[in-house]
Formats: sequence, C-alpha cells, structure tokens
Amino acid sequence: MTDHGKVVLVRQYNRFRLGQWEIVCTHMRSLPRR
Repeated sequence: MTDHGKVVLVRQYNRFRLGQWEIVCTHMRSLPRR
C-alpha cells in the first residue's frame, strides 16, 4: 500500500548498551496535510 506524496524512511542502526548490541529501527514518515 503506497501513497503518493508519502515518504517513508527506515533507518536501522546498532546501539551498544549494557554490554549488549541491540538493533534499533527508526521509522520516519512525513506526510503533507493540506
């Protein structure tokens, strides 16, 4: 399901916390409301 004018940016990076590697996924969606 893709909409025009909708930008979906998915970034995946690793974080070192408490001596353990965890994968954090950030979803950034910008949809113009007019």
